[in-house]
Amino acid sequence: LNSHWETNLWLRYVDALPAQNIPDYVTMDAQLTWKPTEKLEFSVVGRNLLDSQHPEYSPEIINIAPSQVERSLYAKAVWKF
Repeated sequence: LNSHWETNLWLRYVDALPAQNIPDYVTMDAQLTWKPTEKLEFSVVGRNLLDSQHPEYSPEIINIAPSQVERSLYAKAVWKF
């Protein structure tokens, strides 16, 4: 955007895993970063933005309860010293 702002987008496709009953899906992550100085930056990151949730594994392979990866948003601050 300019020397103080940066944006990143990640789009990814995951193929179906029929043996685990997991459908294919497309998802996207996005990050907006402001760098007010050379040593300080602030970011807002959104993950799994295209769907509210999706499965990534099945308990058939890993002996744990099935779960859904949910959409999330977080902020991050980095200070380099």
